[in-house]
Amino acid sequence: MRALLSVLSVAAATLILALQPAAAQQTVKIGAYYFPPYATNTVEGMVADLVVAMNDVQDNYRFEIVPTSATDRYADLEAGEFDMLAFENIAWG
Repeated sequence: MRALLSVLSVAAATLILALQPAAAQQTVKIGAYYFPPYATNTVEGMVADLVVAMNDVQDNYRFEIVPTSATDRYADLEAGEFDMLAFENIAWG
């Protein structure tokens, strides 16, 4: 009987832990530089609005803006300063 209760307790604890949401959100850093209307010198513009909207509609990721410059954006991306650029394509040059 004790063995059965022990097994059931472990199974219940495992199930409870499996159903718990992840404690920490994964942070995704988005590089942004002055380029109206997408980004301005302050944290505003379309990139900032996009980050707020993405954070509002889900809880798995936390998006944050990392300032960069137009000339350094690709080097900063390759250096790991941030994870992505919005409204950007490396093929555009």
